[in-house]
Amino acid sequence: RCAIRRRNIVYIATDGDKIGASVERAALSNDIKEIKKQDAIIKKGNQTIRKWIKKRKGVIYIDGGDDISFTLHKKHLNDLEDMRKQYHDATGYTLTVGIGDSISEAAHAMVYGKLKGKNQINKWSPEIESIVSQHDEKPEEKYAKEGLLTKE
Repeated sequence: RCAIRRRNIVYIATDGDKIGASVERAALSNDIKEIKKQDAIIKKGNQTIRKWIKKRKGVIYIDGGDDISFTLHKKHLNDLEDMRKQYHDATGYTLTVGIGDSISEAAHAMVYGKLKGKNQINKWSPEIESIVSQHDEKPEEKYAKEGLLTKE
């Protein structure tokens, strides 16, 4: 009976797009007012997602920063676009979502979405796994891409 239930459950990984970089830029500029503003936006977005998950009886397993990951019954997969819309309405930022049959699959599908332009939903596949496993971005490359560092 438990195995039947598990087949109907998927893992979802979410990450706000560009919101973390806005906090990092504010921190590097010593802009406490902007940091507090962005922190409030992140909290509002997370609250929106938590409500959405609770309404669908999902179970959160990561809740930190602008990332929330959770399990969800497959019957709610078509509602994920509504969650992204609610997040955008609450924060002004977009959301990238990954779906998988395991924690790592969901995370890799979300990372793939980030690599392919953000603001999207992706379901894990072997092709996605291959692309993500080949991509090994160094932290300084990530920061440079997000405008936090400039190359000399």
